[in-house]
Amino acid sequence: RSRVLAETVADSLGLQVRLGRPNAPRSELVRVVRVSRSAPAGVYRLSRNEDGSYSAAVVEDGTGPVPGRIVPGRAFELGGATLALVERPEDGPAEELVIEVRTFREAVEELRSDLTISRPDLDAQIVSVDYRSTDPALAAGVPNALAGNFIRYKTRGSQSELTNTVEFLRQQVEGYDRELRSAETELREFRESAQVLSIPDQASKQVKRLAQLQARRDEINSVRQA
Repeated sequence: RSRVLAETVADSLGLQVRLGRPNAPRSELVRVVRVSRSAPAGVYRLSRNEDGSYSAAVVEDGTGPVPGRIVPGRAFELGGATLALVERPEDGPAEELVIEVRTFREAVEELRSDLTISRPDLDAQIVSVDYRSTDPALAAGVPNALAGNFIRYKTRGSQSELTNTVEFLRQQVEGYDRELRSAETELREFRESAQVLSIPDQASKQVKRLAQLQARRDEINSVRQA
């Protein structure tokens, strides 16, 4: 339900661009290449010429120059949006298209209002995503994009947690390594100062400490590698 995810979906699917006319799925006639989040609102009319190209005119609000000639299949600019007309639409070319470019804020707010997120069963890790649109492609595309972005977001979070855990365990291993080297040095110095072959109680304790440190270090290393 977060706004950040809604913004990501609106951005990736170019929801700032809406096809006002004809009443058809946007993807059948217009391909959104990219849209600037700062693109101003505007409504544009594209009229088909005899040679199959289109002429553009501002209907409402739009700022900036409009292209003089639009060729299907080639990218063109309308305000802050880069679009391309589908070269060979299944139902044939439209004689007129009305394209609306909305502000990013408007697109995100509309997406959030048309989106319903619920958990049918609180004991199950299942989320229901419901999105209503008159455009069949977007009706399917929005829930899929939302789910995909949510999974990537959660995965990045899990990876970050694992990275922190590995770093903590690495520091633990280094700490035990230092203790181990110190214990080995103490044991060696004790043997040299005592000048005995048999291991007295003090040396026995040192050997036991060494074994414990080595076991703990090996255990942490195994966890860190896993």
